[in-house]
Amino acid sequence: EFEGMIGMEGVGSTGSIPKTFHNVCSEPENIVTKVTASIVNEKDQHSNTKDAQERAKQYESWLKLSRQINGLINRVNVTNVSQIVTLLLRLNLIRGRRLLCTLLIKAQQSSTQYSQVFAALMSVINSKFPDIGDLLITQLIHSLKRDIQTSIINKARCSASCIFIA
Repeated sequence: EFEGMIGMEGVGSTGSIPKTFHNVCSEPENIVTKVTASIVNEKDQHSNTKDAQERAKQYESWLKLSRQINGLINRVNVTNVSQIVTLLLRLNLIRGRRLLCTLLIKAQQSSTQYSQVFAALMSVINSKFPDIGDLLITQLIHSLKRDIQTSIINKARCSASCIFIA
């Protein structure tokens, strides 16, 4: 009675289920697995593109912050310290604290005649954000140690670091 049905040849005569029946039954599972896998892959691709877009957006905002901090530090002098401090405090200094400290150190080492201006700028920022002041001192001490431990001691950098610490 089962003979002639698809995948059911010989069921009535031998009592065993032929291999073709297993292949027919296992196909829906494979289809479900393939559909599920394609849906998961689409979600992964969508989340990957979202992550990539978010990373690109974060990178652009980081570059903008970097340019703003760098521009303000390059413009600081005795007459406009209070305006520069106000503009710096409007920026996201918590996110750019290491950048701020690095740029201040580089600016101070390149022009030691403005050491007092940079120190005044940093003292105001330190009163608002003490962690940034700690980071600056830590970076200065590490750079001073590194300069002293090298075989060729750069006296200008060492003296600039000491002046900024003082």
